[in-house]
Amino acid sequence: MTTETPRTCNSHGYSATNGSKEQDGHIFGSKKIAIIGAGAAGLISAKELTQMGHAVTVFEQTESIGGVWAYTDEVEDDLLGVQSRRKKVHGSMYKYLRTNLPREVMGVADFPFDDKFPGSEDPRQYCSHEEVFRYLKAYATHFDVLKYVRFSSCIQHVTRRGTGWRVSVTNNSSEDEHAYEEDVDALVICNGHYSEPRVPDWPGQDAFPGLQMHSHNYRDPSGFVNKRVVIVGAAFSGSDISQEILEHGAEKVYLSARSWEDLAQGHMVEGSKEVHRVPNIKELGKDGSVTFVDGTVVDNIDIVMYATGYKYSFPFMAGIDGAPCVEDNRVYPCFQHVFPPTLAPWVSFVGLPWKVVPFPQFQLQSRWIGACLNGSAQLPTPEAMQEHVDAWCDELDKNGIEMRYTHRMNPDSQGEYNNWLASQVNKNDIGWPEWRRVLYLVSGMNRRTNGLDFREYNLEDLGAQHALQEFRREAAELRKNIHV
Repeated sequence: MTTETPRTCNSHGYSATNGSKEQDGHIFGSKKIAIIGAGAAGLISAKELTQMGHAVTVFEQTESIGGVWAYTDEVEDDLLGVQSRRKKVHGSMYKYLRTNLPREVMGVADFPFDDKFPGSEDPRQYCSHEEVFRYLKAYATHFDVLKYVRFSSCIQHVTRRGTGWRVSVTNNSSEDEHAYEEDVDALVICNGHYSEPRVPDWPGQDAFPGLQMHSHNYRDPSGFVNKRVVIVGAAFSGSDISQEILEHGAEKVYLSARSWEDLAQGHMVEGSKEVHRVPNIKELGKDGSVTFVDGTVVDNIDIVMYATGYKYSFPFMAGIDGAPCVEDNRVYPCFQHVFPPTLAPWVSFVGLPWKVVPFPQFQLQSRWIGACLNGSAQLPTPEAMQEHVDAWCDELDKNGIEMRYTHRMNPDSQGEYNNWLASQVNKNDIGWPEWRRVLYLVSGMNRRTNGLDFREYNLEDLGAQHALQEFRREAAELRKNIHV
């Protein structure tokens, strides 16, 4: 492999160059990689890494690809999702969910997400979750990555094995249940972060007589007819579900939020006029009442639903020196949201950032990982990576950003990050093209302006005409080459 000219330092404070063939006993080149999870991140990583010459196996604990986009009616036996021994259900998708981003912006760079891919059935710009699943299935079929997936295969634990890793796997197939081990060179962790509920702790929870549940276990509004409901958390899920259950017969719905201002962008969150906005909860009463921090009390509440997000969880990494720990949803240490400094590049994460356009970012992260593993991109030293992580965390703390927002991005930081990722593989690449940036910004403006009806507006009429024209031109050009 030829060595390129070293790249100059960038805004992230270090330079990326082509690396040597050997480092600390590791030989760079084609690697045997275990990818954990066959959701969107795992499928995209499998495609990118195999195209870069690596050999991959994707371990998927369920019987389906798609991760969070694989809908199931099944819910957990602990609806609050806090019991460690509960029957766990990975998916959090609810029956009538539609995307909160326009489909065009969601797709990866080399497989357009319009209504022309094989199997498409829902042409709406803000399409159903079923359409997203069909897109992922078409993507996996087109790039022939399904052959790398082992279903019903749950990673129980990983251990160091020389310069590589040993994965301990339980195959949960009803036809052939067994355990086995396999040795690999590297781990790419794509297990998602929408399956372990975060539940706040308030006085009176144990004595409250009504039902308490997390939105992770919400599927449809049928169980909320004639009920008085408090939903905690006014992000997309909380806002969507509050409107949905009200339209399907809930008697009264209160939507509770820590603050009604979006902290990252300074915009007011728009809600329905019929849904009652209330502040954060102070306590739950044993008489079925709920008291809020402003002193307001509502009586006879039947259900409290927590749409309060999820926790990062990597139980299979327990006991590994250098593995990141999770504190208040900060995965630390993790260089550029991807590499634990002392384990890089042999352990990596795809998909930690949130409030982003995920699929294109998965693609850029996995390309960077592949380049670091084959030696065509070089990471800083572990010490330099650790210094970068600490400086980043110090900056967040200094600016009053809570730990739980460490991996949250806004439109500007997302664009800068995606462009930076692309530059690590090819200094001339752009990871956040102008049409995608504009379409993303217009979709955000649409949500803020039109509230919960935002999905019914045509973005072409709201300032995204040229961005959508560029997307269609690019999609048509791609189809000539990839025959989709």
